Amino acid sequence: MLSAGETVEVATDLMNGAPAELEITDIDRAFVQRALLIVVDKSEKTTALFDVFASFMTKAPSGSVLKIVQNLATRTARRWFKQYIDDTPKYSALGRAGFLYYSPMPMEWRVRVATKDVGMITNYLLTK
Repeated sequence: MLSAGETVEVATDLMNGAPAELEITDIDRAFVQRALLIVVDKSEKTTALFDVFASFMTKAPSGSVLKIVQNLATRTARRWFKQYIDDTPKYSALGRAGFLYYSPMPMEWRVRVATKDVGMITNYLLTK
């Protein structure tokens, strides 16, 4: 689970605001961690779609399906290899934008920060 400092840093970066580090609760941590996973997932999906698009656009003029498939395999392998070298979560501007505009979570977070009421966000904390 994210520490209080990491939670503030991620929330500020993703959703442009966070309560003070001492005010962070376990519910806040779970909420922000879920938001981070959603953004990283959206980023991975958009990157995969971009790889497919780029492979078709750069190799389609040659008319060879084999070249298109080889180029796509090379791009995908390169992206996955980089992911295993550095395992810190990465997200793209497209993934963040998709999260901010198509998810209700940023609005919940802004209300939580403004009202300082943890009850304003969905509780994603797993109970024992």
